[in-house]
Amino acid sequence: MVTHNCRSNALPSPQAQFENYPKGPYFQKRAHDLLASGIFNADGPEWKRQRKVAANIFNVKNFRDFVEGVFADEMSILSRTLDRASADGAVLDLHELFFKFTLDGFAKIGFGINLESLSSEVPNPFAEAFDRAQRVVDRRMVSPFWRIEEAVLPVGREMKRDLKTIHDFGLNVVLERRADPEKDSYNDLLSMFMRSKTESGNPPSDRELADVVLNMIIAGRDTTAQALSWTFYMLAQNPEAEAKLVNEIMETLGDNKTPTYEQIRTMRYANAVFHETLRLWPSVPKEIKQALADDVLPDGTQVDAGALIVWVPFAMGRSKHIWGADAKQFKPERWLGEKDLQPSNWDYPVFNGGPRICLGRSMAELEGVYVLVSILRRFKVTVRNVDTVAYDSSLTLPMKTGLMCSFAARF
Repeated sequence: MVTHNCRSNALPSPQAQFENYPKGPYFQKRAHDLLASGIFNADGPEWKRQRKVAANIFNVKNFRDFVEGVFADEMSILSRTLDRASADGAVLDLHELFFKFTLDGFAKIGFGINLESLSSEVPNPFAEAFDRAQRVVDRRMVSPFWRIEEAVLPVGREMKRDLKTIHDFGLNVVLERRADPEKDSYNDLLSMFMRSKTESGNPPSDRELADVVLNMIIAGRDTTAQALSWTFYMLAQNPEAEAKLVNEIMETLGDNKTPTYEQIRTMRYANAVFHETLRLWPSVPKEIKQALADDVLPDGTQVDAGALIVWVPFAMGRSKHIWGADAKQFKPERWLGEKDLQPSNWDYPVFNGGPRICLGRSMAELEGVYVLVSILRRFKVTVRNVDTVAYDSSLTLPMKTGLMCSFAARF
């Protein structure tokens, strides 16, 4: 944990104070033109309100429906693409395909729209603008001169164009729903927010709803797509782990091409592979909060009001202090012990922890393992650029040059 304006102190630690560590103005100012007042940039009552509304969609009944409906439909489209690649000997960017899969899936689940990104070979302008804007916001976090840089350099003009594309997309989603004569019959995430009330007691404006859409897309698109990409990258370097996973898949699924909800929950090695990848390649590689008032951390470090508190899950996942001497090794077996021996959210903070723990954790785990198992059941995947894969610097952890893969049908 890194702090600014902190000094060592021998005082005992007070009880943890969640309210004292919001996102804070440092992060919010730099992310406002992208995330505005959405859940990832909100604090206090507004954050609580959005979280309470969003929680309604993340339940077991919906998860079962997602597996049998949305995930199955999108997997069918993706499988046809991989079938063609297998027959033609083509090399595809699996990283890009995963982004299309999760964008299409979450657009259906959250907003009731069909973007059909997977069915199109044309890049999605919104997705490209969204990725570029996140990289810009990430650079702002470490540059004290970001306002000047964006005022005089081309990146500023590009950011303005991208923000227009992004916000127009979010607003169009809302306006299309407003114009839908069947809108009152929907029960997706957007409908829940449209029926909610803001802190002032009024329905949210179109602009506020658009902010909800954009924030939720980060959660529903980016993080799971990246986790899947890094999982196939790790399996490419660990053939023994891949063989164990494929063996579990074949024994569990039998003649079925895709897993059921119950099978996903019981496939211990598949879930272990997914979490071991996230340990080493967390989709949110760094986190930041800002202290409102003076405090003392559990180790006795005194924190001054206004101090930034930064922790780095990317580094924590490689820490020998937390994970032992083999911390840098890809070892799914470390997740197969007794439940009470599993790491806490503080040792494994890839889904955050405490009141801000990721609402969509269970859905991300479900979708990630579903796609992983479904692909490996049908295809042998070979990563062609394994030696040149690298991460990009962004708010999340995308691959810089993609994941170029070829596919061989298993049957």
